[in-house]
Amino acid sequence: MEDTRKLYPNLHLLFGAYLMQDWTLWGSTIEDVILRYKKDMNQEECQAAIHEIDEFINRHPNDLNEYYEELFGEEISIEAFGYSPSSFLEYLKYTIST
Repeated sequence: MEDTRKLYPNLHLLFGAYLMQDWTLWGSTIEDVILRYKKDMNQEECQAAIHEIDEFINRHPNDLNEYYEELFGEEISIEAFGYSPSSFLEYLKYTIST
């Protein structure tokens, strides 16, 4: 089993500290939470998170949904907002990069 905290440290921070079960502590919408994350992180950390999202997607082309659920499924319930793991990761990339 790969050490995902070493492979994706910025994603673990994003999900563990911002998009966790109590994500509404950071804002009333997911976008608010991502904006807070961007405010707290520097540009290099944001770029690293985007790179890790790309790496995550590229490493798991055939099991992305299952792998996402394994790592981050206990955190924010993305299905409640109409996202699949793939669409949510793309949304994160877009929102962090803009």
